[in-house]
Amino acid sequence: MAIRLQVYQNTLEITCGEPVIEGGIRANEVVFTFSPGDETWDGMARVAVFETRVDKRAVLLEDGRSCTIPWEVLEDGSAGSYLRIGLYGTEEDPDGVIVRSTIWADNPYRVLPGPDADPGKDPTPDQYQQMLGFTSKVVSRLDGLDSVEANVKASEQRVAASESAASASASAAKNSASAAQTSATAATSAKTGAEKAQSEAEKAKTAAAVSAHNAQVWAEGGTLQDADGGNDPAGPRDGAKQLAEKAEDAKELAAQAAASAAGAQANAARAAQEASTRSNQAQQSASAADSSRAAAETAAGNAKTSETAAEESATAAESAKDAAVTAKNGAEDARTAIENMQVSANTLPAGTEATVTKTVEDGTVKLNFGLPQGADGGAIAADGLWGVRVDENGDLILTYVGDEVPPLSINEDGDLIYTLDGNEVNLGHVVGAPGADGATGPEGPPGQAATIEIAETETVEPGTPAAMVELPESTPQARRYKAQVPQGIQGPAGLGVPPISGPEDAGKVPTVNGDGTGYVLEAVSGGEREWTMLGETDCSVVSGNIIYDGLDNYTEFLIKAETVKNDSSSQSGYSLYINEEAIAQFPVSIRNSSLATEYFQWAAARFNGLVWEITATPGATLETNLAMADPKTPYNFVLDVGAASKFELRAPLPQYQAVSGKITVWGR
Repeated sequence: MAIRLQVYQNTLEITCGEPVIEGGIRANEVVFTFSPGDETWDGMARVAVFETRVDKRAVLLEDGRSCTIPWEVLEDGSAGSYLRIGLYGTEEDPDGVIVRSTIWADNPYRVLPGPDADPGKDPTPDQYQQMLGFTSKVVSRLDGLDSVEANVKASEQRVAASESAASASASAAKNSASAAQTSATAATSAKTGAEKAQSEAEKAKTAAAVSAHNAQVWAEGGTLQDADGGNDPAGPRDGAKQLAEKAEDAKELAAQAAASAAGAQANAARAAQEASTRSNQAQQSASAADSSRAAAETAAGNAKTSETAAEESATAAESAKDAAVTAKNGAEDARTAIENMQVSANTLPAGTEATVTKTVEDGTVKLNFGLPQGADGGAIAADGLWGVRVDENGDLILTYVGDEVPPLSINEDGDLIYTLDGNEVNLGHVVGAPGADGATGPEGPPGQAATIEIAETETVEPGTPAAMVELPESTPQARRYKAQVPQGIQGPAGLGVPPISGPEDAGKVPTVNGDGTGYVLEAVSGGEREWTMLGETDCSVVSGNIIYDGLDNYTEFLIKAETVKNDSSSQSGYSLYINEEAIAQFPVSIRNSSLATEYFQWAAARFNGLVWEITATPGATLETNLAMADPKTPYNFVLDVGAASKFELRAPLPQYQAVSGKITVWGR
C-alpha cells in the first residue's frame, strides 16, 4: 500500500490515504501522479515536503514520481498529529531559479503511536545532496562507455588479420598457378621427346627393311640400297659380314628408339598427372583466394560499420556525458543560488492573504514574504491521546487524556489489541508466561464472615458534622449503623423570573445575563430568531473571500449562488469556515466557463449544539429547486466550534476564483 496523490498545476489532492505509524523508517511509499496534458511540471527537479508537529523534511523525487516518508517526521511525539504533504519544483531561468509549489494536502489518518525501533538511522540528506548524488551516478555510468573505443580497436585488428590471411591465400594461389604452368611446360617437352622417339623408331624400321633387302639382293647378285632406300654406290661389293653389321646396327638403333619412346611415354604420363594435380591445387587455391577475398571484403565492411557505430556511440556518449556534467553544474549553481538566497518577512494584518516577492540583484535571489498575523487561538483539545509503559513492577500502565477509555484489550494469546474504525491492530505480546508457584505461607487465623449494614438514616441540624452511629443490636459478625446527615444551609434568594414584554417573547426562556445579576429572555437554539440577510456579493466585482464578522452567536445560515462561474476549464468552489475552523469543503460550487446554461445552488449550515451540519443542493437550472443532497463535511465533524461569531466563504486559488454571478447569505 502507498499514499497516492494527484497533481494538477498548483493543486494537490490525496486519492488514496494510508495509516502511518510513529517510528517508521522507509516503511511508507508516497506516489505522485501528474495529470495528462499538464505541462506545468515538465523539466523541473521535483521535491516532496513532509510535515508533522515534530519536524518538516524535503525529499528529492529521483524517478520524478515517488519517494518514502523521511523518518524524522515520524519520531517520538508525532503520534496524534496529521501528516501534511506538499510538492515543489525548481528549474533554471535566464532571470534565476524558478520555484513552483502546490497547496498542502493532509493524510486523512492521524499518525498512530508505535514502539521506538531505532536501528542507527542516518539523517535524510537534503534535496541538494540528493540531486548531486543522482547526477554523479549518471556521470559514473557514462564513463563506462569509454570501453567502446577499445572494442572498436580490437575489431580493426581482427579485420587486418583477415586481410593478411586473404593476401597469403592469393600468393599461394599465384604459386600454384606458376607450378601448374611449369608442369604444362614439362608435359609439352615430354610430348616432343615422344614424337622424336617415334621418328627414330620409324627410321630404325626403315633401316632394318633396307638391310634385309640388301641381304637378299646380295645373295642373288643384285644392287644394294643405302639407308634412305637409294642405290648403294658400293654395289654388291660388301660381303655378308658387312650386311650382318648393318643389320645389327639397325637392330640396336631400333632398340634405343623403342627405349626412348617408352621413357618419353612415361615422362608424358607423369607430367600429365602432375599437371592435373597442380591444376586442381590451383583451382582450390583460387577458390580459397576468392573466399578469403570475399571474407576480407565482408570483414572490411563490418569493420567500417563498427567504426561508424563506434564513432556514433562515442559521440552520443560524449554528448550524454556533457549533458550530465551540465546538469551537475546546473545543480551546483542552483544549490549555490538557493544557499545564498536572502529571505526577509513582513507581518501583515490578520485575515489578509500571504504574499511573496522575488527580486534578483547581482545574481542573488531575494525573497520577501508577507505573513498575515494569526487569529487569537484557543485551547486545543487533546482528548484521544494515550500511551502505554511498563512500571518498575513489570506492570503494563495505560495513560490517556479525556473521559473516554482508549479501545485497547488483551486477547487470549496475551497480545495487546488496538481497535481503530472496526479494524484490529496487534500491538505485540504483553502477557508473559506464568511464573513458578511461590512458597506456601503460614496458616492464618480463622476468618470471620462479618457484614456491615446502614440500617437507619437521620437528618440533623445544619452545620452538624455527619456521623455513623453504631446501633445497640450490632455484633462483631453483623455491624449495624445509623447514618446522621446534616441538613443543607439555607440558600440565597433567587433572581426571579424576568418580566414578559408581550407576544414577541413567546417561546423564549430565561437565561442568566452576562454579569450574573439577573435573567434575560432568549430564544432557544436560535430557532425563533428572524432571518437576517447578511449581504449580496457580485462576483464580477469581488472574487476573493466572503467574510461576515462580529455575529451574535448565529446558529443557522442559508447561502444562494446564482450562475457563479470562473475563467478556468475546471470546476472549483468556496470552502466554509466558522470561527476560523474549516467546516466543509466546496459546499458552494464555482462552475467552469464552458457551461452556457444558468445555474442555481442552495446550501444550508446549522449548529445542532455539538457540531455544524452542512447540506447543499447538487445544482439546478431552476432557481426554485431546493432539494438538498448528501451532507458536505470534511473528513470528520469538527467539535468545539460553537455558535458563529464569524462566517467565511474562502475562495480557491486565483486562477479558479469566480468572475461572474451573485452570492447571497442569510443568517440567524
